Amino acid sequence: MVTIVRLDKLQEEKLVKVADVLHKKKSEVLQDALDYYAEYVISQKKVHFKKIVDKVKEADFEAYKTYEGTTDDVFER
Repeated sequence: MVTIVRLDKLQEEKLVKVADVLHKKKSEVLQDALDYYAEYVISQKKVHFKKIVDKVKEADFEAYKTYEGTTDDVFER
């Protein structure tokens, strides 16, 4: 698949330098960079989501502790 990417002069110079150092084509460097960045973003999203879930679980547990045993009085009669 062909994709066109617009780079400023400094970005193009960096791309050329990295490609030369790695002995790769510029397209390969861009593909590798995209793969790396995508994995980073996805992993950060998972970490963020896990933090949210943990906070909700903690809040639910605190609510549970507050009301624990209160319904037992009703059902024991």
